[in-house]
Amino acid sequence: MNSDNDKRNDLMLKLREIIWVAVKASCGIYGAYCAYRLADCADRAALGLLVVFGGVTLLFVTFSAYRVALCLQGIVHEAGHLVLGKLTGYKFISFQVDRFMLIKSQGRFRLKHSQFSLSAACSMVYEDYKNGDFPIRLYFLGGVLFNALFAAIFLAVKLLCSTNVIMNILLVCLAATGFGIAAANGIPIILNNIASDGYCALNIDNQPEVKYACWRDWTIAKLLMDGARLKDMDEALFAFSDNADISNTRITHGLCYTVGRFMELNDFQSAKQLAEILLSEKARLSWADECWLKMAMICVGIIDNGRNADTSNLKDPAVMQFMTRYENELAVQTLHCGISLINGDETVPREYKAKLEKLKNNFSTPQTIDVELELIALMERSCGSGVEKSKV
Repeated sequence: MNSDNDKRNDLMLKLREIIWVAVKASCGIYGAYCAYRLADCADRAALGLLVVFGGVTLLFVTFSAYRVALCLQGIVHEAGHLVLGKLTGYKFISFQVDRFMLIKSQGRFRLKHSQFSLSAACSMVYEDYKNGDFPIRLYFLGGVLFNALFAAIFLAVKLLCSTNVIMNILLVCLAATGFGIAAANGIPIILNNIASDGYCALNIDNQPEVKYACWRDWTIAKLLMDGARLKDMDEALFAFSDNADISNTRITHGLCYTVGRFMELNDFQSAKQLAEILLSEKARLSWADECWLKMAMICVGIIDNGRNADTSNLKDPAVMQFMTRYENELAVQTLHCGISLINGDETVPREYKAKLEKLKNNFSTPQTIDVELELIALMERSCGSGVEKSKV
């Protein structure tokens, strides 16, 4: 059965790749066509080198329009989740574009700063759980439907309205990327351990444990936006059984919250035990969750063993990539503080703590800054009583 699922997933992966090749090709071909038309007209007008420059410029415009269209259709996709979520009874938590995040906290809307830079992201929650009986398909399909709808609108505007060449190129790119994102997300597929919207819409209703995991994650996100810390939330949200399906990333993502709660409670032994299970070969984690767990365990090791902590996970290629890509993320900066303390440098932690205090007022979840400050204080205490320095 697993073999059949893997074959089906591989087939869907190839289809997804073909879709994106077609999207890029259609944008590129149309841009080249516009450049050719310009050259053809100019050739008859004997404008020479001026036309060559114009053609190259149009190709550059096409590339830029494609990038802009991807960003705009990303926002449209998340807006689809927002609208279809509201129509089916979901409550708004946050909407993010780049690092700007509009959140609803304790009944009030606020514009805050996010630690992650994302093209767009929407977060909602269905509060009336009722033993798993809540709508989920339309919420997951909202992004796909909006991408397809707006792609059709952009294509209709291109076909029906006479506009200048640059606007035509942008409209074609918006239509192509819209249909591409709709198709790529609508295909039921698991890519890099992450299920597509289409896969979730088709399967989650038939998987009560996974459906509960979705609701739990959304509920925790809402509580975080309301200012609660993991350690102060209802313990039932973090409960897990030995029979939990740790091959599903929706479930393991929630268990990462449990690891974080153990750390906030200073129960580092329990945090390590659960992290070892999640990092085992039996478990599936998203790339971000895997990297966060490995970095968190380095910090726990520093708290337990001071300057003698095991920092071998720093050489893990995935962790190195994560730390480079998200160098300003709180967990990454906290780990940098820990490594500096191992090497006897107290300047980095001191400067970072001052930076965190300034960041608090405009941060989306200021209580998480308190968590990082507490971790740094514990590492400082441990390294202050450590033995000989050992360079990393």
